[in-house]
Order: sequence, then C-alpha cells, then structure tokens
Amino acid sequence: MAQKNFDANQLSVVFGVSPVVGFATDTALTIETEDAQYKYNRDLHGNVTRYKINNNSAKITLTLTQSSRSNSLLSNYVELDNQSNAGVFPIYIKDSNSTTLFRSDSASVMQVPTNEFGEEEKNREWVIMATNNTHYIGS
Repeated sequence: MAQKNFDANQLSVVFGVSPVVGFATDTALTIETEDAQYKYNRDLHGNVTRYKINNNSAKITLTLTQSSRSNSLLSNYVELDNQSNAGVFPIYIKDSNSTTLFRSDSASVMQVPTNEFGEEEKNREWVIMATNNTHYIGS
C-alpha cells in the first residue's frame, strides 16, 4: 500500500481574488454543510419517500492567527458589506494533497471573530456563509 502524505502548504484558500494566509496550527479550516442531502418520510405501510433538500449552502470557519494579514482582508470585506451591501465574493478551497475541492460563487462573512488579547498570540475564527457551492471530498 502506498503511503499518503499531508502537507499544510498544499492547502489553498482564495476569498475574492486574494489568497488567505496565516492559518492556525490546530484546526485551520472547517466546512459544514447546512442540511442533509435528502429527508425521508415513511407512511403507515412502511413505504418510504425520499425528498431532496435544495439547500446548497455551507458554513466555513477559517481559523487564522492574530498576526495573519488575512484578518485585514476579511475585515475589508466586512466593511464593504456594511457600507454598500457589496461584501459577496467567490471562495475557492483546494487541497492539493488530495482531490478535495470546494468552491462557491457567492460567499460572505457571516460572523466576525471575537477579539481576544493576551500574553501569547490568539486565534481569530472567521465564519463564512457560502451558497451555490460545489464540494468534492477526495483522498
């Protein structure tokens, strides 16, 4: 069996046209789908009907270090949204270690991080909402 390797430098995230950099070392990125693909309904006789859920959205959490220059990038998108409702941009996530790919033409900052300060550098968790996405999880 061939050995597989993971290299964090092979993970790329682009928000708008700018790469996101400065990820935290623990959990740098999570992608959560909003709903199940289908729901099921069973009638009195045991017949099952499958209903497609047409919600193709996902919540993405980007965990950046306090000193990451991408905090400014994401803050600029928040300000653009606050001033002119124009903070919606594409997002592209690719893991070149595998065939995992995520893309959305319509993503925006859903929640800005809590600002925490202390003796050591703290992380910033940016929550992004992405709709009309394509998500492929490979190995």
